[in-house]
Amino acid sequence: MDEWQIKELKELIKNKKAKSIMEIGTYAGQVTLMLAEVADTVRTIDYNQFHSPSVTDHLQLNTIRNVDFYGGDDLKTLFERHYNNTIDLIYIDRDMNPSDITPYIKKNQSSDVVIVKREQDKFAVDTVSLKAPARKKVKVDKVAEPQT
Repeated sequence: MDEWQIKELKELIKNKKAKSIMEIGTYAGQVTLMLAEVADTVRTIDYNQFHSPSVTDHLQLNTIRNVDFYGGDDLKTLFERHYNNTIDLIYIDRDMNPSDITPYIKKNQSSDVVIVKREQDKFAVDTVSLKAPARKKVKVDKVAEPQT
């Protein structure tokens, strides 16, 4: 990701006023460092792969304490294990579709959750709303009372 995209993502997150972020796709942690600047807490998950320097190296070098990294073989399992209802923004930079995690979010959320997915040179933004969709008004005919 280039510097311009990181700036754009940073502004997008600031505008959403995200305080607790979950990142899917840590890689070496370049975006993770920026997320740590703008959020109170960051949980980041990714496959167990070698990157040099690693995200843990970056976090130690920069003495960042508000990021937790979790690695494993299956992103969906990692997501379900480490997502909680305090997270208000999810940033996806890996091979996961928002539709893969939306049902789990809906089951566990306590407020609206913004999902930002990196797609080539742009960001797709969606919100998983806590509010139920508006219901259509249905006209109900008066039911005759039973005769006794």
